[in-house]
Amino acid sequence: MTRSSKVIEVLTPLERVKCISQKQDGESYPDFGINVRVASSLAQVPSLIADADVFVGHVFNAEIARNADRLKLIQVIGAGFEGVDLAAVPKGVTVCNNYEHENAVAEWVLMAMLALDRQLLAADRTLRGGSWEMSGRHGMSYPGLEGRTVGVIGMGRIGKRVIELAKAFRMNTMAATRTPIPPDTETAKHLDVSLAMADIDTLFEQSDFVVLCVALNDDTRGLIDARALSLMKPTSHLVNIARGEVVDEEALYKALVERRIAGAALDVWWNEPVTRESSPAPSQFPYYQLENALMSPHASAVTQSMIDARMKFLANQM
Repeated sequence: MTRSSKVIEVLTPLERVKCISQKQDGESYPDFGINVRVASSLAQVPSLIADADVFVGHVFNAEIARNADRLKLIQVIGAGFEGVDLAAVPKGVTVCNNYEHENAVAEWVLMAMLALDRQLLAADRTLRGGSWEMSGRHGMSYPGLEGRTVGVIGMGRIGKRVIELAKAFRMNTMAATRTPIPPDTETAKHLDVSLAMADIDTLFEQSDFVVLCVALNDDTRGLIDARALSLMKPTSHLVNIARGEVVDEEALYKALVERRIAGAALDVWWNEPVTRESSPAPSQFPYYQLENALMSPHASAVTQSMIDARMKFLANQM
């Protein structure tokens, strides 16, 4: 790096972002130096951000903004940017989100659908306890995914990839989306039925698996309420990889307890940690007691290939 090279100061409370200081192939950027400083907690950010050109993280608020005189870019590490108070963003600062997670999340969705369909957790638990009660010899059988219908709400990057993978399992595919899917696209080839959001009730009524892939906003908060759940078949499952608040917390719990739907796979929650040290209960209701609830700690996107791709994107953003 020459004396005329610019050094970009990056501040983040995320330890894994350290690796953006080099290209993914191991070569350094010749014209720019990237100095990454990691705050030990979000609480440290307001006092450390004064010298930062870039902030990489999930949360940005007015307290942080007060000292961000040098800031040019707020880079959210994921797709959701609801942790950024847009009203607090200083003038001239760009806010950008990040993707690269669609394949990892879609893989998790198919895994969850298979686990729910085959009652995998119960089969594992009972066999470990010495019982063969869930075997074919005891009369058990499982529906399988072939020929069943997956209904995806929201056809962004994740929704489109879920549809593609579901077709590989010979499933019927349906989607509800704000933006019509052009008929000449690759996505349209994998999609059997495309619905406007106004016709979403049809998706609830006909789907064996309802998969939530929408962003959280005023239109989607509480989208899955008691009425929506009442339209679903008693043999159907809900899969949520969007945000916890898209689903009515109490309504889903009651629907699972009363077996009005067969099950749910939840990777996102109503209460999630904001720091590594915090461990809130994911819900005010005891979902952990339900055999028909598959619980995951917001980990559907976390594969090494996704992390590598995001770090490469972040480095290029600098």
